[in-house]
Amino acid sequence: MARPPFLSSKPSAGSSCGEDFRSPRLLQFSGAAHLRWKKFLGAGEDGFVIQATTDTSQLAIKFFYHSRPPPAHPHQRYWALERECRVASLLAMMQKASQQRNETGRPAVYINPEPKTHQDALANLAILSGECCDENLQSNRRKPLTLNIRTSQCFGWFEVQPRIVLALFKKLPRKEYKLVPQLQRACDGLDGSERYVAVVYEYVPEGDLDAEIVQRHLDFFYLAGFGLMPFREQNWRGNVLVDHSDLIPPHIVKWWKPHYGRMEVGWYLEELRKSSAMSKA
Repeated sequence: MARPPFLSSKPSAGSSCGEDFRSPRLLQFSGAAHLRWKKFLGAGEDGFVIQATTDTSQLAIKFFYHSRPPPAHPHQRYWALERECRVASLLAMMQKASQQRNETGRPAVYINPEPKTHQDALANLAILSGECCDENLQSNRRKPLTLNIRTSQCFGWFEVQPRIVLALFKKLPRKEYKLVPQLQRACDGLDGSERYVAVVYEYVPEGDLDAEIVQRHLDFFYLAGFGLMPFREQNWRGNVLVDHSDLIPPHIVKWWKPHYGRMEVGWYLEELRKSSAMSKA
């Protein structure tokens, strides 16, 4: 498989798994040989996730149904693997830039507090990623912002042999094939000659969602330049977004303005809490 332009052959080092702001690339995970597969965590429109361990880490490995660009389809606006890798790379660059600012005693950057356009999104993201200097941007029209959220750490990507993917497919709960039609189609279309791509994340335990904390995360993602897919509570664990396909980087060709703006979810989470309380009563 020819390597897509958003995947780098360089090995990742800790949380530094991204490079090149103008064309974000995800660095390569070098510990695949030491993975021990544990259990199925979930499946969705883009892929499925398996928990794995090493001697020192609990990990969540996401496998994608399409390691090549999927066939053109009127309802398919993006290639999930590309979006997820670019987002993970950008978040890693933002984290690294934040650490460097903290070391110099200047944790905040000054960004546009009401970004609206594609150019606004790119400009804010460039500042937060350390790509451009914001020293001359401190004005009444700018707002200080720090990296005050937690993101699920990504450790890079690796190629998976078809026999491993097939073995994992066979171990998945049969009910999942009924719940997620894409999973059955992916299994039926598994190509024995194709190498598949997986992305490695830290494992985040399940936990309740706090509306205020989730809103803070969504506000940060918006100010940082990411478009937002419709909110899905199953893509969050313990107030941490674990499905990075919910974020739309401004680098993609098909940037769509209706997806870019502030999202409020407090009312949704409150209704969810009430519904859960009633079901337990």
